Amino acid sequence: MPWGLVLGSGGLRGAAHVGFLKVLEENNIRPHLIVGTSAGAVVAALYSSGLSLSKIEQQISKIYKTLSYSSILDKLAGSQILTKTRFDQIPIGFLSGNTAEFILKRLLKNKEFSQLSIPCSIVATDLNSGETVVFSNKKHIPRSKNTIYIEGVKVADGVRASISIPVIFEPKKIFDRLLIDGGVTNSVPVDIAMDMGAEKIIAVDIDISENYPENLFGVLLKTIDIMSFSINNLKPYKADLTIKPHMPHVGLLDVNKIPDLMEAGKKAAVRNLEKIKKIVS
Repeated sequence: MPWGLVLGSGGLRGAAHVGFLKVLEENNIRPHLIVGTSAGAVVAALYSSGLSLSKIEQQISKIYKTLSYSSILDKLAGSQILTKTRFDQIPIGFLSGNTAEFILKRLLKNKEFSQLSIPCSIVATDLNSGETVVFSNKKHIPRSKNTIYIEGVKVADGVRASISIPVIFEPKKIFDRLLIDGGVTNSVPVDIAMDMGAEKIIAVDIDISENYPENLFGVLLKTIDIMSFSINNLKPYKADLTIKPHMPHVGLLDVNKIPDLMEAGKKAAVRNLEKIKKIVS
């Protein structure tokens, strides 16, 4: 019986997904398919490409550093972005996303979704239409409205689109679509795993963070979190098991706490291990 693993959005907190997968691997538990959105897309893509978890663990901090608040501060330091008086002169995103994209392409090579070791789908959002855009190895029939599947895309490009936090990252353009963070419309894409044929689903849901800085970017990211959480609660499709790791207090600058986040993912998997085994057996 095919079962799917869904890795939800969560920014820096998405490092917990790596720890979660480590426990599964230690117990010889491997998903038949995997879906990721936003930060979860990074881990889902790297894992399904065949990279070892030790390799992913080594690289994950480099990738997540490009998503951090400190990257924004570095970009703004000495720039004239905030002194512009005309809104049409302010860039569409403070960060280009080129560094993250470079790392992803180096790790994922030139692979398309059809070349992955585990069937994988990555979720993004069309900025213009508001549709949920899913990159996969084939065009599945969506059960949710305003969802489309696109094939023939490089995995690294799909992930780069999925992590494009609005205003923070410039949107990624793919096939004339301007794409932003998948978590905006589908933070825990259980329905996508169903579309792919999963009969049982385990989802890792990184809950809303309480620790955002009290400034423009903090308000923006907190708003996205609340909106995504609310949309997800309205969806009728639920996993057989949804796991919410007990996350440590982590701010946007706390890249040094990535090991703690991974440990939180491990503990969540261990805590639910018997339930997981029952579902996948």
